[in-house]
Amino acid sequence: MELGNIDNGSRLAKHACTSCRNRKRKCDKLLPQCFLCTKKGLNCVYVSEASPPLLSPSSDGLFPATGLEAPKFPAVFFLDTNIFQKAQINIPKTELATPKYVLNLIGDLSEWRNIASKFFDTVHSFMPIVSRTRFYGRLLNPLAPRRNDVALLVLCMRLAGMLPAGVSMSKTPEYLAAKRFHAELEASGGFSPQILQSGVLIALYEYGHGIYPAAYLTIGACARYGISSGMDGTGASQMPPPSDWIEAEERKRIWWAVLIMDRVVNLGSPTRTLATQEPHPSSMLPIEDDLWDQGTIMSSETFTVVSPSSLKIGRFARFAQAIFLLGRVYKHVSDFTASRDFLDEEATQLRRTLQALAKIVDIEGQTNKLQFCTQTGLCFSGMLLLQESYISPISAPSPDIHFWDPTLPVAESIANEAARIARGFIRIVHDFVHSGKYNHPSELVSPFILHLFYHSQTIHWEKARTTGSESAAEGAKALTAVLKVMDDRWKVAGEYLEILQARELTYFGR
Repeated sequence: MELGNIDNGSRLAKHACTSCRNRKRKCDKLLPQCFLCTKKGLNCVYVSEASPPLLSPSSDGLFPATGLEAPKFPAVFFLDTNIFQKAQINIPKTELATPKYVLNLIGDLSEWRNIASKFFDTVHSFMPIVSRTRFYGRLLNPLAPRRNDVALLVLCMRLAGMLPAGVSMSKTPEYLAAKRFHAELEASGGFSPQILQSGVLIALYEYGHGIYPAAYLTIGACARYGISSGMDGTGASQMPPPSDWIEAEERKRIWWAVLIMDRVVNLGSPTRTLATQEPHPSSMLPIEDDLWDQGTIMSSETFTVVSPSSLKIGRFARFAQAIFLLGRVYKHVSDFTASRDFLDEEATQLRRTLQALAKIVDIEGQTNKLQFCTQTGLCFSGMLLLQESYISPISAPSPDIHFWDPTLPVAESIANEAARIARGFIRIVHDFVHSGKYNHPSELVSPFILHLFYHSQTIHWEKARTTGSESAAEGAKALTAVLKVMDDRWKVAGEYLEILQARELTYFGR
């Protein structure tokens, strides 16, 4: 619709509607509904200047007209588990009407499929915790009744893939609705894999956009929910048994995602207490990603977290291995009771294992670096934590396992590798601009590598400041540039840039 054809009495919104932003379409901002949404029959939602007011259950269609209320959750489940199990008490389930404030954001079943398609093309590449075959074949089956937990998951899939667009990420309608609906379904007392998946995606959104302390608190709540439901495997499951190996694998991946998020939110404060226990060495890794995605055949090979890194396994399994080692590093740098000899030996072994895994990931990622940069980044972040811990300072890589210049300190070698990754990503972005492809490369990159970019930039900047090294200055420049690029996808990159700027002002403003 051309602006010249609008009647004088019509008004224009200040920003594009959320549907056009997410679909990367030019919005004419016409009120009350833009031309594209009208043409496609979509719900047209504009972000207002102020946060939308909280709606009362009676005003938004949350409850049916009959006034049906959810039955009381049996408190004995927590007060005396033995009595709960002996009495074979069932946790009641009541499916209430999906609230209008959610339906207005996710639309009808066809829009659900559009949201899912975008999610599987982007976020799924680094956080594969939703089974593509089950989601389309069962949860979105037109013959299946619509469920609230599935509606919540669709909303959170949309949330996780949203790009920043002119409004604080902590105040977007999608985020506020997801937080509220998730809390309401949790309060209903039922346990569902989709509710936990949604919680993980909310935590991912909060972490990626620097929304604190919400990110830390949300993943802690996810851990409690997973433990209560038996998802962690330590207690009786409060969910129906999985219908097949695909669903069983999905549940395993959901819990690994909780473990992952619980550790990455603590990258900047590794001595803080985790919400989850360290995985047992016999804990099973996720199977190969493509086999699970296709859902046609179950892999006959299974691996644990301590399986040799030289074995060929999937990307998410590598992610799990890296996060397991990162948790071991957290435990190491928080240990103030063990002897110095023990800690030095442990640090050496951890460093060698991390470096060996980083080397394998580097080889596996030669053909698709964007999908593997998360695993590489976590390995390097773990090594930097070991290096900079006063417990176990290390001056150079081990002579038997290294792929850097052995004459350089470990921290400087890692910072060089991070700068190399940053330059490679900037080249990919440059090529994308001239390719006409749909998904921007930054949409395929997780926020988990951004801490490595930030940490490495401080190493390069400090060396450039103290020695005048031109190569260090170039490294710092490349890492700053990649953070600026990633700020268009994950706003936490902008938070890191503000910290770096404050650091420079602290040194040069005196």
